[in-house]
Order: sequence, then C-alpha cells, then structure tokens
Amino acid sequence: MSKEMIAKTHSAGREFFLYGLAFVTLYVMAISLGGLVFQLINIYFPDAASPDNYYRFQGARDLMRGFASALIVAVPLLYWLIFKLRKERRRDEHMARSALRKWLTYITLLVASMVALGDVIGIVNGFLGGELATRAFLKMITVLVIAVSIIIYFSVDVNENRK
Repeated sequence: MSKEMIAKTHSAGREFFLYGLAFVTLYVMAISLGGLVFQLINIYFPDAASPDNYYRFQGARDLMRGFASALIVAVPLLYWLIFKLRKERRRDEHMARSALRKWLTYITLLVASMVALGDVIGIVNGFLGGELATRAFLKMITVLVIAVSIIIYFSVDVNENRK
C-alpha cells in the first residue's frame, strides 16, 4: 500500500469520526434541550386532570437532571467540534468539499424539516379541533424552535461552503 493511499484512508477515517461525533452530539443536544424544556413545561403547567402531580414533579426533576447532564457534556463538545471542523475546512479543501459532511448535513436537514413539518401540522390540527392546551402548544413551539434553528444553521453552513 502506498503512503498516499494510507494517508487518504487515515484522513477518511478521521473525517468520519469527527463529523460522525459532531452530528451525534448535535442530536444529543437537540433531544436533551427539548426534553429539558418539556419537563419545565410539565412542572409549570401541570396536568389538571392528574391527581398525582407530586410524583410527576419528582419524575420531571429526575429527567431534568439527566437532560441537563447531557447538555453540560454535549454543548461544549459540539462547539469545540464545530470550531475544529471549520478551522480544518478553511485549511484543507478536501474537508470543505467532503461528501460525508454534505450527506450528514442533508440527512440532518431532512429530519429537522420532517420534525418541523409534523409539528406545524400538529399545531394546525389542534387549533382546528379546538382542543389545544397551553401545555401542548408550548411543547410544539419548543420542537419547532429547535428544528428550525437546526435548519437555519445548516442551510447557512451548506451555502457558506459552496463558495
């Protein structure tokens, strides 16, 4: 095996690791942020039909601790990975034109768009049915804000790297 082929294999493996870790970390962050906000909504807007709000509050606190732990780890890691990958993309044209990054970006855009679309359909359906509670509306808005934020970030990122 030639040195050039070994270097390309090493580079592809490293690229897969860095981009894979960045996107997995993004998903962990999005899910944890949504889960944390959902639990805050559950606490501040309790279900009036449920007589057992004390145990739900305790469960919400336990879930919040888990989501907060994930965010404490994921957010700095994601920002570091984004910084590192952007720096490498400026330095290495191959990284800037990476097919792996483009595939992961477009898959993420597709999933976020599907989540946002489903969420908007849920909001409209709730309004048309006249049964949309404050709690459900706030949860739908949470999902929509997270999904649209991801869509905007990656749309800008993809367009920025076309140059």
